[in-house]
Order: sequence, then C-alpha cells, then structure tokens
Amino acid sequence: MKAIGRPSQRARVAALLCLCACGAWAPGTTRPVQTQTLPTSTDTGRFSEAEKAYVPAQATTRVADGPRRAKLTPVYGSKFSIPGDQVTITNPYLDLDKVFFAQAAELTCTGDGGLIVGGRVGLDKDMRALGTGYWRIAADGAMTPLHTRSTNTYGKTPATKCDAPYGRTHLTPEVFDQAPGGDLLKGIDYAVLRIGPDGYVRRAAGAPDACEESGRASLVRGLVDGPADTARFNKVSRVTPDTHGNVWVIDQSGCALRRIAPDGQVTTVIPPEQACAKSILPEDRVGLHEVAWDAVHGELVSSASFPVATPVHTLYNTVWRIRPSGEFRRVLFSKKGGLSQAKHNLDGISALAVDPDGRIHIASRIMKFGSVLAVLRVDEAKATVVPVTGASWGNEAPSDEPRDGPAGRAIFRYIRDMCFAPDGTLYTVDEHLLRKLDRSGQVSTWAF
Repeated sequence: MKAIGRPSQRARVAALLCLCACGAWAPGTTRPVQTQTLPTSTDTGRFSEAEKAYVPAQATTRVADGPRRAKLTPVYGSKFSIPGDQVTITNPYLDLDKVFFAQAAELTCTGDGGLIVGGRVGLDKDMRALGTGYWRIAADGAMTPLHTRSTNTYGKTPATKCDAPYGRTHLTPEVFDQAPGGDLLKGIDYAVLRIGPDGYVRRAAGAPDACEESGRASLVRGLVDGPADTARFNKVSRVTPDTHGNVWVIDQSGCALRRIAPDGQVTTVIPPEQACAKSILPEDRVGLHEVAWDAVHGELVSSASFPVATPVHTLYNTVWRIRPSGEFRRVLFSKKGGLSQAKHNLDGISALAVDPDGRIHIASRIMKFGSVLAVLRVDEAKATVVPVTGASWGNEAPSDEPRDGPAGRAIFRYIRDMCFAPDGTLYTVDEHLLRKLDRSGQVSTWAF
C-alpha cells in the first residue's frame, strides 16, 4: 500500500529502532488465553511447540497516571530513555521499558473511538516477531488481541489463507479494513476475505482455491467480473467498505477499482485503461493507490503517486473523488519536478484519510527546506493543500527524528497509514510508532 521510496539512511535508522523491542507485556498484566478452534486429534502434530506455548500480547493494566516525556534510543533492548523531550507517551497502559509492536503495519478507526491495528508483536532472541495479526486499542488506550497467531509455525500449519480459524492461516496483517457489521475485510493477491468475530476466515470473493498456496496462480488470477465464486482478482492492494454494504477493492496492482456488492456480485467500476494507460496524460489517470470512503458525500476518495519518464522524469501526485456510479473528478494535482496548480511540490502521497466533516487529508513530503513530511488538508475549492502539521518551521530545516508537541512543530518520519476517529482525532502509523493529533492541535505518541 505504502511503499514510496525513502532515503536509505532513514530506512537504516528505522530498522535499528525496530530492534529495540524487548518484550510485549506491561508489568502486572495477565496474559490472555488465545481463542482459536483447535484441529482434531489427528491434526495435532501440525502444532509446533512454539505455537502451543504462544500467548498473544495485551496491555490492560494502567502503569501511568499521565503523559511521559521520553527520547527514542536506537539500542537493542532499550526503546526510550528518560528524561527526554522528543516524544510524549500518552497511553497509560504501556510501559516505556517494553515494546508492544515489533512492527505496526496498518490501522483503522472504529466507531467507538478506538483502533484496530494490524502488525507484529514481540521479538525472540533471534529478533523475529513472536505474534502477528490484529489488536484492538480502546479509546482509553487498553490493548487486547483480536485475531492473532504465532509466527513460529516452522512449516507445521496447512498452507491456507482462508476456510480456517485465523490462527491456522498464513495471513499477513496488511491490506485490511473493518466492515460496519464488525467483520474484518482482508485482501490477498487473488481474493478478498472476511474474518468474522469468531476468528474464522471465509472467502468473500475470488476463486474457491484462491486461498491455497499451491502454485495455482494461473488458474485463480485475472480480471473477471461476476458472482463471487467465478470472479477473478490479481494483486489486491486495498479494500474498504462503504455504508451501503459494498466492498471496494483496488485490484490489478493499483490499476482497477472494483466493487463487491452485498450479494457477492463483482463489478469493475474503473478499468485499467482509465487508471494506468500510458496513452492518457498522467494528470488524467485515475489514481488508485490509496482509497477511503467519504460517508458525508457518499463517495470514494482515492490518491496515487507514480513516476513518468517523458517528456521530463518526475513524480505525479493526484487525488480523486469517485462516485459509486463510476463518475470521477480530480481534486488535486501536483508533481515533484516543479510547481503545479497545487502550489506545493509534493514528494509522493503515502497515506489518505477523510475526517468526520468529509474533508480529505493526505500525508506527503513538501519539497521545501529539506523536505518536510506533513499531514495536509486538501482545499478542494482552490485545488491546493493546507499543511496541518509541520507548518511552523519557516526557513529552519527540521531534524529527521520524530517530535511530538504542537502540530505546527511536530515531526513525522514516514506515515504509512492514518484514519480519523469520530471525534476528529487523527491517528497515524509513523514508522514503528502509533501517533495521534488530538482536537487541541497536539501530537503525541499513542503506542509503540
């Protein structure tokens, strides 16, 4: 979803910081029991000893009474140092001496003000994550497992991605969203899945054997509309529900928008020739890298960043509004190789979200004073962007380290995903941190 090139130095620092994870439970917490449907007695040999011993992480005991200031410490075995003035930890359930997420991949905001985060937790002595899946973060910060599994399968589990309990699948935590009924929607290469409240993974659309890792890709992939079982997909990269029971799918490696109706019927709404054809001017190609549902206006919002070699090599950035009927209109156009109508030189769009008032926000670097990563609100009336964070640096180049505080002076490293809570709080996955921008205009670190 979000792989836009980053400087190698930033990648090295991020990797080093990620090695700091040394635990997954806050002091005094009780380890929960993993709830999953176990195989029959004839299948028990498929459980490795590590899987049998796996207990998913949680943080449900308060360990702090207020915000804590700290500094990131890129040393294995130590995540933060105190005192420090770099970040402000506002989640009262997390211990600064422990690390919950080894890697946070994506997140979605829930109607009760909480979050669902997909990622990997804990590290073993060989620096491998212990668990993977989805965790729920309540509005007050308490963190509990939703659908998780051990990463230590060692080839013991059946090679499947659906028609099994989540703990028995080989699913990764990326490419997901939550449907209004509570199911998680999950995209894989050649199908779209649903993970029910019971943790069972079912195929929503795609070939019946699209979930099996048996090398049959040539038989299950394609661009075919029709009923759920006969429809074919190829490289699903985004899924999001609307308020009418439809599931919208970015397919064909970002070159097609497709709709799964409540009855399972799959329809291609925007085909590859409209999204990726080189015969169309770059600014007129409907960008389909990020997508979100705007309930206020009853339509989709999408964005994309892509390079074009001729006539001048540059990076194009576009934001679109798409009606359920397939009508589309561009609301933002910018390119890295020079100023355009947006009046800002943007270096890629890495995340997209719509606030409770129906306003579009993107995460991008502004090529100014050393490239400032910022959350930007799209001003559709003027076809430009308004910085929400990082707007107060003036001629001073900010550092490359994350910094909490007033939004105008906050520093982000790389925003992978973001969403708005019903009260307007913005949550982001920023490298290995979960950060939030509250309604008072303050940025803080919510989870790590």
